[in-house]
Amino acid sequence: MGQTGELKTNLTAFSYQTMDFSKKSNYTGVTINCQGNVAPSLSLKGEFGIATGFEAGNDLDIVVRGYGKHKYNNNLNQNIRLQAIGGEDYTSFQIRYSPISCEFDLGKNFNAYGNIHYKGQFNTGKKNEGKTWVNSVGCFVGTTYKVNENVSFSLEGERYNLQNFKDNNTKNWGVNAILNVRF
Repeated sequence: MGQTGELKTNLTAFSYQTMDFSKKSNYTGVTINCQGNVAPSLSLKGEFGIATGFEAGNDLDIVVRGYGKHKYNNNLNQNIRLQAIGGEDYTSFQIRYSPISCEFDLGKNFNAYGNIHYKGQFNTGKKNEGKTWVNSVGCFVGTTYKVNENVSFSLEGERYNLQNFKDNNTKNWGVNAILNVRF
């Protein structure tokens, strides 16, 4: 982590290509990020921006995210993400808490990560599919290649719902390819 009080602001373009076996989706956008360390082992980050799925009928969304991360040591941490996404016909509020996440360097520009997390999500509008609050416990593992200081590419596998061990069908698994570019 950096020094306490250090504050960084940047513009980030991102694209998530999700292949969750039951559907394929793209979520691409631009956010303004502000992050800093409030203690030697505690960092906070906020994002505000716009994104779209580039699918028929998918409008431009407003995205607001807040992150908190507490490092146990160089490889283990706990983290939380609060997220609000709003479109023309819906709004989604999400909390994702991971009591333990791990990150390990695999080389100069390569690392691996994994986490188990609780996710609660409240949906309103047309996209809620009759469910207003949804709980799940999931996990993902992945790897990130840092092309340079401003460009990274990640590939991760995800299990959406660990509570239902019998539900091993394709809609409960996903693969995400993520490109991040900072300006």
